[in-house]
Amino acid sequence: MRDSKNGESRTVELNQKVVETLGQLEGRSRNLLVFSSRHGEPFYGIRDSLHAACRKAGITDFRFHDLRHTFASHLVMNGVDLTTVKELLGHKTLVMTLRYSHLSQGHKKRAVEIVGSVLGGHFLATLPERVAVGQDTPITQVIDFIVPGAGVEPARG
Repeated sequence: MRDSKNGESRTVELNQKVVETLGQLEGRSRNLLVFSSRHGEPFYGIRDSLHAACRKAGITDFRFHDLRHTFASHLVMNGVDLTTVKELLGHKTLVMTLRYSHLSQGHKKRAVEIVGSVLGGHFLATLPERVAVGQDTPITQVIDFIVPGAGVEPARG
């Protein structure tokens, strides 16, 4: 891409599905533009077409830029590291990338379930005898067993 937002050239990676789709566009052999008028002239704005398509599909409150957020979020939720997401989006900083990477509630739930699977279903049975778990067991004893010497960070707030 020659004309990026920050004025620097950069490469945009395309997956195989995008390459196949672009190859199937009508008139592709005579015009290398993805978005063009019926006469092959450059098409500089797709806002009206996007809004019309959203109206027909019953989609409300949607902006083209939402696609960048969706792209980043799906990458992060599927295990792509933030540095790679940053480069794919063309961001200069990870702070900007974090603004784009939103996690779904389901993804957060699955993430905390990982802790449960790491500790295993028999976790309480593995506690040493010195930590007798009951109603009156101080939580610090259980925490000290789970993360010995590390403790728990206090909430900031």
